[in-house]
Amino acid sequence: MPGSSDALTACLVIAAGSALGGMARYLLVAAAEARRTDPRWPLGTLIVNLLGCLLLGMVAAPSSIAAPATLRLGLVAGLGSFTTVSAFVLESWQRRATRRVWVGYGLVTVLGCLFMFRLGQGLA
Repeated sequence: MPGSSDALTACLVIAAGSALGGMARYLLVAAAEARRTDPRWPLGTLIVNLLGCLLLGMVAAPSSIAAPATLRLGLVAGLGSFTTVSAFVLESWQRRATRRVWVGYGLVTVLGCLFMFRLGQGLA
């Protein structure tokens, strides 16, 4: 079957990128949250989402460094598991009782991530 080797390679690169991104996310969130005493604002998730969007913008920029398609695939997969909308939604929902924190966190995350993506494209 033509191309099956390419598909297998792509799957392995995606798996490796996803695993590394997920582990990096866990370590960064754990480090950020370990030093905090006020859990109302999920700082760890905000940090990984902003950083991940910056890096994704750099990887996705048309002017980014030329890299093989499989490397780009692995980077995008890794950044996809590094950042996560599901954690953002869960942590936002858990804070809905404190409306100011809930709305503020949502706005800072969405607008911040869009800004960081664009900044990443500009830096690439």
